[in-house]
Amino acid sequence: MNDYLAGVPALIERLPTTDAVYRNASGVTFEVFVAKDFKSRFWRDPALKELLLCTRGSYGVYGVREPFDRYDTKASIYVARARYPHENGTDTIEEWLSSRLVPGVGDPAGAGELDLYSYQGHSMEYWVQKRLGCASDVFWEYVLSSSRMCGIHPYITGAKDLGDFGKVSVHGRALKHKFTAVCNAVIRAQFLIDNGYQFPYRVVTAIIREDLHKRGLQVVSQEQKLVPLYTTAHEFLGIPNSRAITLDKNVYAFEFPSYWLDVSQLTRVLEELKTEGKLSAEGLEYYLRGDFPFSFNTANLGALLTVPGTIHASLMTGEELRALVDERVEAKPILRITDAKAWFQSYLRILDVSGVDIFAQHPELRTFLGEHAS
Repeated sequence: MNDYLAGVPALIERLPTTDAVYRNASGVTFEVFVAKDFKSRFWRDPALKELLLCTRGSYGVYGVREPFDRYDTKASIYVARARYPHENGTDTIEEWLSSRLVPGVGDPAGAGELDLYSYQGHSMEYWVQKRLGCASDVFWEYVLSSSRMCGIHPYITGAKDLGDFGKVSVHGRALKHKFTAVCNAVIRAQFLIDNGYQFPYRVVTAIIREDLHKRGLQVVSQEQKLVPLYTTAHEFLGIPNSRAITLDKNVYAFEFPSYWLDVSQLTRVLEELKTEGKLSAEGLEYYLRGDFPFSFNTANLGALLTVPGTIHASLMTGEELRALVDERVEAKPILRITDAKAWFQSYLRILDVSGVDIFAQHPELRTFLGEHAS
């Protein structure tokens, strides 16, 4: 059983009172907890911090990653729970989602996204500041970052063993997340409510994969499909060629390639190097701990791509391999830079079509949503 999740059932019993509770007409309850507010460097409650640790344990499918980073100290961090009836009509299912919003202003400056990408020799911070037409000393006041989305897989209420990453099998079928998009939207709306609709932000930055954006964050209501607005960086900046914006793969990509890189392209490169004799079967199996390319855990690719010096039983160095991967393997996540108000409005539209009673509890959200309100 995953260490992060071993104590989840008991931990839930220790959680403080929810900060907000919303419902939809189908009997789904959405509970929101503020684990940490950006106005404070302190966590609201020890149990909520532990629960956040559990949600971030889901990153383990991509490799070993520290659950907390320096941007958490100035972030607003939320955890949301969706509770809904099982199709058997007897059990109740719970699923959890967490996400954070990081203001660019404060220490450390930024949120670690714009400095990962560059264009024509300048970081994206330079280009976004130029696009907004503001002075460097006020630039970060206008930037908000969305990051660290993670969660706990659905489980039956009262389950004592959540299994790997919270998966529970019922009648031979593993439960799957059903309300990721709505939980994420509730978190965004709650941020607006908690901060009194004070809105200095002009852009929201995020790094998100297209498959997650188009499928994982999609809601379907009365044959209407909605996804939140995430504008690609090249569209926002008017750069014709999306590939002209490059990712510094040395920061995260080589350490967590199964998330950051196109694994099919990476696998082909490794197969070619094996055929050419530059990488050996012994060397690949040494790092990947499996039969390459047929049966290995993609989370182990990071161990291969971060080798310093000569790769085990091979003719290449880690440096040579990384240079080749940087040249031939594309990044999967895409940098997004989105108009901030339009970004929040797109999430409110998701809540609107989903029939969540958050508008009944907070009518002022309709004012923020404006002309898009129904």
